[in-house]
Amino acid sequence: MGKPSTPVDETAHAPKGEEPASPESKPSKGRFLSRLKDRRFLFISVLVHVLFAMVAVYLVVQTITPKRKLTFKGGPPSPNPSQRAMEHQVSMAKKQKTMSAPAPAKRITTTAMSKVALPEMPAMPTMDNSPMSKMAGMTPGGLGMTMGGGGAGGGAGGGGGVPFFGLRNAQGLAGTFIDFKQTPDRKPTGIGKDPGKVAYHDLPYEAAVKQFVSSGFQKTAIERFFQGSSPIFAQQIFIPGILAADGPKAFNLEKEVQPSRWAVVYRGKVRAPESGTFRFVGWADDVLVVRFNRNVVLDGSFANVSSWKRRKIYKYDFPHKGFAYDGFVEGDPVTVTKGQAYDIEILIGESPGGHFYAQLLMEKQGENYQKDKAGNPILPIFRVADVQPPNVSKSLGSVPVAPGGPVWPVIQETGSSLGLPLP
Repeated sequence: MGKPSTPVDETAHAPKGEEPASPESKPSKGRFLSRLKDRRFLFISVLVHVLFAMVAVYLVVQTITPKRKLTFKGGPPSPNPSQRAMEHQVSMAKKQKTMSAPAPAKRITTTAMSKVALPEMPAMPTMDNSPMSKMAGMTPGGLGMTMGGGGAGGGAGGGGGVPFFGLRNAQGLAGTFIDFKQTPDRKPTGIGKDPGKVAYHDLPYEAAVKQFVSSGFQKTAIERFFQGSSPIFAQQIFIPGILAADGPKAFNLEKEVQPSRWAVVYRGKVRAPESGTFRFVGWADDVLVVRFNRNVVLDGSFANVSSWKRRKIYKYDFPHKGFAYDGFVEGDPVTVTKGQAYDIEILIGESPGGHFYAQLLMEKQGENYQKDKAGNPILPIFRVADVQPPNVSKSLGSVPVAPGGPVWPVIQETGSSLGLPLP
């Protein structure tokens, strides 16, 4: 039997001062390479997938990103309140600097007599609360307004337009509205019913108007009829072809008065602008009567509503389609003295309704007027204020008129803003 072997102590052969190497002390790099070698297939697979994913992401970004549209873009950041206030002050300062008017030129005054004397500026009527009647395509030069809406086929009162019947606050002839169809307490009078109507004539209406004219425009002759409470003031009587409904509407009575069998009486005291002999010339569909110095001097009504007899008629080229027209009637001569005051009343009115017009001109004896093709004188409008005739198209119902002409200023009673009342 052999001798049992003795275990060898490896530490005995180790160099002095060194620790023997253990399995855990092998380099980690070697272990990583050993593991990589054992699992190389898995590593290659992961690497291929990573590369594939990177290529796919690159292709998606290059293909989709350029096609995307910007749907919202935020605005610049809002400045704080102090910064906005500062920018606003700077902007306003620049604006005021650019818009500032140049310094007014210095005026040189003198107390010496001038060789040139300028006339006083005429008094212009105010336009506050003025009732309107509108016509299409016209511009009244003296009043500085344009018209809109309908004409003879569809005009309307109120709103921006021409105050053919007068102004609410102005110096002129005071106009009072009368409705012959109803009493002051709004009960029917019987005027306007068919049994009293013959063709275009309403006999009871004409009889009531004749009674008023023959009474000398006395208030007692119309006190049984409805009257407007607020007058308006006319500077001239020149109403082209309009709707009959514009009459009540001009006095704000369109809800109380039907547009037929109505009238307006204008009254005042005028001062003669110059000495001489004059004639009123006019026509209306349906009523126009002028009473001057307490005498009827013109009845230019479609059917005479007075005992006044017609003498001379001017056959102007008047577009009378749809209107009653016999020509413009020349009135009786009236001789006046410059500066003297005279009473005047003017009555206009409409009987059956539909359309209405009334135009009053003034002719001075011995004056040389321009003439139309038929030899009729082209006359100025009778006016009591320095206003120009409205620019009215002939198709709307108007005769040619001369601009300017004498102004017969109205004399207002002391302390009265409503003109002279009816007697």
